[in-house]
Amino acid sequence: MSAVAHRSIVSLRGLGVTLTGAAGPVEILRGIDLDLARGETVSVVGPSGAGKTTLLMVVGGLERPSAGRVEVAGEDLAALDEDALARFRGSHVGIVFQAFHLIPTMTAIENVAAPRELAGAADAFGRAREELAAVGLDHRLEHYPGELSGGEQQRVAIARALVNRPDLLLADEPTGNLDAATGDQVIRHLFARSRDREATLLLITHEAHLAALCDRTIRMADGRVEAAVAEAAAGSEAAGGQRDPTGGRDQAPRRDREVEDRSGARGAPGRRNALAPPEGARTGNGSSSGNGTGTGTGSDGLRPAGPVPSR
Repeated sequence: MSAVAHRSIVSLRGLGVTLTGAAGPVEILRGIDLDLARGETVSVVGPSGAGKTTLLMVVGGLERPSAGRVEVAGEDLAALDEDALARFRGSHVGIVFQAFHLIPTMTAIENVAAPRELAGAADAFGRAREELAAVGLDHRLEHYPGELSGGEQQRVAIARALVNRPDLLLADEPTGNLDAATGDQVIRHLFARSRDREATLLLITHEAHLAALCDRTIRMADGRVEAAVAEAAAGSEAAGGQRDPTGGRDQAPRRDREVEDRSGARGAPGRRNALAPPEGARTGNGSSSGNGTGTGTGSDGLRPAGPVPSR
């Protein structure tokens, strides 16, 4: 393993996902090489169909790649069967979905405690109370999802994603179903909690002001990493040396400098960027079910083509 991979919480090499349908195979992800450092915040942007959600699902072990290697927290995910993957996610990965995906028949504290209970921990409800208090919901412990606002439900989802203290936090359009003011509040909690836990945050978003809050932005198109935007530290961080997730809407947009790297070489010294292979043909996109299990099918009913390990 290289020194870079050893320092990374996520290491992707030659990652590819191909789905098949009546019209034939469609490449969703193409030869992606990417490293995410421990404690780093990284946003992923790009048009619909670029492969952003599929990338997140593969990193989270919810989708199997057709090609390449996926290492998360030092584990080769291809070597794990479905049960081992579920245990691995419970220990190392937290996921926040756009649609919340709370269990409607369980109270807020029961939803948050569930991953801890599945891990066999005796302190499930104590830890759940701590996480809900941290997102300002200690007064909503016994409320069911249907009794909570959208913003409150998403904060419960954040607490649930962090209850097992994961190394990696994945967020797929976490403000997509919220109004602007509520979305800003949720993002504030998301960044604060991931920072407190020193977790790596991978955030998929279509909103430029949210992407700009991260240490680094990765731009995707046609299933490839097209460019990386390296954020300048000067003038973009709060007095304590940390970014202010509440200031994105009111501040003038930063003039981010894009690092285009289509040859596979790294960009200018001092910048962290993704490696991108040459451009290819236009492709579609697939996604996994948001129920925490993964279905292996894309949004258009396509299914993985070989060589895909058995699900």
